[in-house]
Amino acid sequence: MHHPFRIAIGEGTVRLAGDIDLSVASEMLDAISCFAACSRLDCLLIDLGAVTFIDSSGINGLIRARQHLEDGSVALVLVNVPRSVSELMRLTGTTELFGLTTDHEASWLN
Repeated sequence: MHHPFRIAIGEGTVRLAGDIDLSVASEMLDAISCFAACSRLDCLLIDLGAVTFIDSSGINGLIRARQHLEDGSVALVLVNVPRSVSELMRLTGTTELFGLTTDHEASWLN
Protein backbone atom coordinates (compact mmCIF):
# COMPACT_ATOMS: atom_id res chain seq x y z
CA MET A 1 0.00 0.00 0.00
CA HIS A 2 1.35 3.43 -0.96
CA HIS A 3 1.39 6.08 1.77
CA PRO A 4 1.52 9.65 0.40
CA PHE A 5 4.56 11.70 1.33
CA ARG A 6 3.94 14.64 3.66
CA ILE A 7 6.13 17.28 5.27
CA ALA A 8 5.30 19.32 8.37
CA ILE A 9 7.63 22.04 9.56
CA GLY A 10 7.73 23.19 13.15
CA GLU A 11 10.15 24.96 15.43
CA GLY A 12 13.52 23.42 14.74
CA THR A 13 11.94 20.22 13.41
CA VAL A 14 10.96 18.87 10.01
CA ARG A 15 8.49 15.99 10.32
CA LEU A 16 8.39 13.56 7.41
CA ALA A 17 5.58 11.07 6.83
CA GLY A 18 4.59 8.42 4.32
CA ASP A 19 6.76 6.83 1.65
CA ILE A 20 10.09 8.46 0.78
CA ASP A 21 11.32 7.24 -2.59
CA LEU A 22 12.73 8.56 -5.86
CA SER A 23 9.50 10.41 -6.69
CA VAL A 24 9.75 12.65 -3.58
CA ALA A 25 13.44 12.66 -2.60
CA SER A 26 14.19 15.99 -4.28
CA GLU A 27 11.08 17.58 -2.75
CA MET A 28 12.25 16.41 0.67
CA LEU A 29 15.76 17.78 0.12
CA ASP A 30 14.41 21.13 -1.10
CA ALA A 31 12.09 21.48 1.90
CA ILE A 32 14.83 20.67 4.41
CA SER A 33 17.33 22.98 2.71
CA CYS A 34 14.84 25.84 2.42
CA PHE A 35 13.77 25.54 6.06
CA ALA A 36 17.37 25.47 7.24
CA ALA A 37 18.29 28.47 5.09
CA CYS A 38 15.39 30.50 6.52
CA SER A 39 16.15 29.52 10.12
CA ARG A 40 19.08 30.35 12.33
CA LEU A 41 19.60 26.97 13.93
CA ASP A 42 22.59 25.11 15.25
CA CYS A 43 20.73 21.82 14.96
CA LEU A 44 17.81 20.66 12.82
CA LEU A 45 15.77 17.65 13.91
CA ILE A 46 14.30 15.44 11.20
CA ASP A 47 11.44 13.44 12.71
CA LEU A 48 10.98 10.17 10.81
CA GLY A 49 8.39 8.69 13.19
CA ALA A 50 5.63 8.62 10.57
CA VAL A 51 7.78 7.38 7.67
CA THR A 52 6.30 4.13 6.36
CA PHE A 53 8.90 3.38 3.69
CA ILE A 54 12.24 4.74 2.53
CA ASP A 55 14.45 3.55 -0.31
CA SER A 56 18.04 4.33 -1.27
CA SER A 57 17.05 7.59 -2.99
CA GLY A 58 15.40 8.74 0.24
CA ILE A 59 18.52 7.84 2.23
CA ASN A 60 20.60 9.66 -0.38
CA GLY A 61 18.35 12.72 0.02
CA LEU A 62 18.98 12.71 3.77
CA ILE A 63 22.73 12.41 3.17
CA ARG A 64 22.64 15.33 0.73
CA ALA A 65 20.60 17.39 3.22
CA ARG A 66 23.15 16.62 5.92
CA GLN A 67 26.01 17.73 3.68
CA HIS A 68 24.17 20.93 2.73
CA LEU A 69 23.41 21.76 6.37
CA GLU A 70 26.93 21.01 7.57
CA ASP A 71 28.25 23.46 4.97
CA GLY A 72 26.26 26.06 6.93
CA SER A 73 27.40 24.69 10.30
CA VAL A 74 24.01 23.19 11.15
CA ALA A 75 23.88 19.68 12.61
CA LEU A 76 21.20 17.31 11.36
CA VAL A 77 19.78 14.77 13.81
CA LEU A 78 17.28 12.07 12.86
CA VAL A 79 14.72 11.37 15.58
CA ASN A 80 11.95 8.81 16.04
CA VAL A 81 13.64 6.60 13.49
CA PRO A 82 11.50 3.53 12.70
CA ARG A 83 13.21 0.17 12.97
CA SER A 84 12.86 -0.45 9.21
CA VAL A 85 14.64 2.82 8.43
CA SER A 86 17.44 2.28 10.95
CA GLU A 87 17.92 -1.26 9.61
CA LEU A 88 18.27 0.03 6.02
CA MET A 89 20.74 2.64 7.22
CA ARG A 90 22.72 -0.02 9.06
CA LEU A 91 22.79 -2.26 5.98
CA THR A 92 23.93 0.61 3.76
CA GLY A 93 26.57 1.82 6.22
CA THR A 94 25.00 5.25 6.60
CA THR A 95 24.01 5.12 10.28
CA GLU A 96 27.25 6.73 11.43
CA LEU A 97 26.63 9.78 9.22
CA PHE A 98 23.77 10.98 11.41
CA GLY A 99 22.92 11.70 14.97
CA LEU A 100 20.22 9.04 15.28
CA THR A 101 17.61 8.26 17.92
CA THR A 102 14.87 5.67 18.02
CA ASP A 103 11.28 6.33 19.12
CA HIS A 104 12.00 5.67 22.80
CA GLU A 105 15.23 7.65 22.94
CA ALA A 106 13.60 10.74 21.41
CA SER A 107 10.78 11.09 23.93
CA TRP A 108 12.69 13.86 25.74
CA LEU A 109 12.61 15.96 22.54
CA ASN A 110 8.82 16.37 22.52
